[in-house]
Amino acid sequence: MYRLISLAALLGFAYALALAIYRLFFSPLAKFPGPKLAAVTGWVETYYQLCHGEGGQFIFVYKEWHRKYGPIIRINPWEVHISDSCFFEVLYFTNRPLRKLPHLAKVFENESSGFSTVDPELHKIRRKALSPFFSKGELLKRGPRIQSAMDRLSERLERDFLGHTDRVICINDMWSVYTADLIAEYAFERRYNFIDRPDFKADFTEAMFPWFIDLLKALPNSVLESLHPHIAAFNKFKADILEQVRIAKTNFEKNFCKGDTVFRAIFSSDLPHAEKSIERMHQEAITLAVAGAETVAATLSVATFHLLHNPHIRRRLDEELAAVVPDSRSSDTSMPSLEILWQLPYLTGIINEALRLSYGMYARIPRTSDTPIQYYEWIIPPGVTFSMDIAPAHHDERIFPDSYTFKPERWLNSPQAFDGKLLTRYLLSFSRGTRRCLGMQLALAEMYIAIPSFFSRFDADLFETDLTDITFVRDRFAPRPKIGSKGVRVNRLKARGV
Repeated sequence: MYRLISLAALLGFAYALALAIYRLFFSPLAKFPGPKLAAVTGWVETYYQLCHGEGGQFIFVYKEWHRKYGPIIRINPWEVHISDSCFFEVLYFTNRPLRKLPHLAKVFENESSGFSTVDPELHKIRRKALSPFFSKGELLKRGPRIQSAMDRLSERLERDFLGHTDRVICINDMWSVYTADLIAEYAFERRYNFIDRPDFKADFTEAMFPWFIDLLKALPNSVLESLHPHIAAFNKFKADILEQVRIAKTNFEKNFCKGDTVFRAIFSSDLPHAEKSIERMHQEAITLAVAGAETVAATLSVATFHLLHNPHIRRRLDEELAAVVPDSRSSDTSMPSLEILWQLPYLTGIINEALRLSYGMYARIPRTSDTPIQYYEWIIPPGVTFSMDIAPAHHDERIFPDSYTFKPERWLNSPQAFDGKLLTRYLLSFSRGTRRCLGMQLALAEMYIAIPSFFSRFDADLFETDLTDITFVRDRFAPRPKIGSKGVRVNRLKARGV
């Protein structure tokens, strides 16, 4: 037995040594600079993501590696990372077919959705079926529906919070239920009334993050629901969506497909029959329901903080809104159309700055290509994983001077970056290329309606909230602030002009 154990240990050591030698000297990535230990093992990344400090620190570690080794480095045995703001648009170019990594496509348990599709050609087909549903023209038609969700939120605030100086509102939660309700009504013509939840706590938004997925796969629902109260609500939500898909499919097959839902858009498209299966439709619907809820809420929370924290920004917004928004004391409480709001330059600057400082996605964006990728003298071979990040571009001081400061005015008058390109070309919160966020126009519409509606109707004070509550110091796929942060919170909500 001892000899067998010794032999197994020796063979294991020999294999590990041979693998290390291969990765250091013979791998297609061996020529790229970077720390040798990271080139040998992926445990370096695992350590910084799970064990170092508050976790989620690897993004900051390889930022330091870039300073030492240059703009293109090897960050693990399989992946090359590039830090060059000007190259983002080149790498994720619209006409370059890039593949998602298969294991990442399974993270959210929605492999059949357009979001998680690995093959670029299949992704193109799936995206084409949904694109008209989220076009700018379609959003202009549906603007009143978006405004309706915001009006219901305003009514809830007036009913339960206005004048109650001791009541604290978590702005992150408030915007989460607004976006969740809005997406459900926009895509499914179904109202879940998350806005009416006590203290704006919508269980399903608490239960949709990646770290739950392995548990969801490994344990029965009954066990999960007893361990975590949010899981039951999320499962109920998923079951309801599944039932809607089944009904929509049955109605379509009977030539009775009523309503203007995402289901009708897909069933009426020229997608192959296999692409219209109940299971794939269910995954697509769940992805649409949850994908934009947190990111839009985070952006609105950043905007809310800075508008309350910086009176001069709030005053300038008020001055711009005064020309188009009825006075809060007027009998006419209707808000201007989305088309009018889209044209307000300072409001646009606020939204762009909030997008820039909330990033959208914090994690790097890994892809592979079937053709070589050239970065100056470096050639990334076909099939090799490469990645870039959004955050470094948003804090490139050549492009955004004083980049950590919230400055809406930097977006006024169609500004250009140092290289002559429009500054908006470097706003990457929705990514770039063929994988650009499908719901970008809907997300923007939500923000263009939410900010004027809230700030033309209400005043509030920040409550036990400072810049650290919106400063992201951890990569958990989405950006996260310090551990223990309770988010952006306000109290003393009152009506404008009172």
